[in-house]
Amino acid sequence: MTWSVADELAVTKRHLAEEEVRRSAQISLIETLRGGGQSTAETAHVLREIEATLATLRARRLSLEALQRHP
Repeated sequence: MTWSVADELAVTKRHLAEEEVRRSAQISLIETLRGGGQSTAETAHVLREIEATLATLRARRLSLEALQRHP
């Protein structure tokens, strides 16, 4: 099965939205841990991974949007 650019863009946008939710939750967790005087090393590492994934997805979205404009 071959996906259209529009299909791939829709999936990418959905993944972006999901990762943004994960990012927000992770930031809240870090703030909670920090407020309780607990270590945030692991949660900060996960946040960096989420942010890297977001950067990749944003680049993919831009690429797909360009393909839609200039097939």
